[in-house]
Amino acid sequence: LGQWRGYGSVAGRYSLGFRVSRFSERDALRFPQQVDYDPESQRKRVRTAINLTRNYLTRVGDDQTGPLGGITSLALYLRRLACIFKHPGFRDEREWRSVSSFNEMDSVRHVSFEAVEGVPRPYMIMLQGSRESSQLPVVEVRVGSAKRQDVAVFATSMLLRRLGYPNVAVRKSQIPLAP
Repeated sequence: LGQWRGYGSVAGRYSLGFRVSRFSERDALRFPQQVDYDPESQRKRVRTAINLTRNYLTRVGDDQTGPLGGITSLALYLRRLACIFKHPGFRDEREWRSVSSFNEMDSVRHVSFEAVEGVPRPYMIMLQGSRESSQLPVVEVRVGSAKRQDVAVFATSMLLRRLGYPNVAVRKSQIPLAP
């Protein structure tokens, strides 16, 4: 319910369901991951990353001749972890996230923009398709509460068929959120 309220609008609320195992290998670093809401699990994951890096550096040293040294790799991994950690109060969201890292020099090439209420909003295309095609492995679309939810379901089904997704289930959400 929090996700519908926080990220939807009276104009429409939609939720996409994916078959995560079917994402393309080229998206391996951006695979959606479940958000971790448990503080003890979060601490354990950070400790494990630090210990693995320490053990690696003890054995081989920090080889700066490669593209990434051990310390740099740890920093990148910890930054990715931080993006999937969330306060336990949000546990009901059961959120999944795709995370991408880039430096400022790369950012201009990878960021697109759309106008939202007259203001440019940056976004990135995170996932490129499934293992079989360039289409994402979408298996379901939930249509949230809307003034004309039946029409929204029908139109969404038509749009999906037009875009080459004829077998995606389109269902009404049962969450009683008034539009």
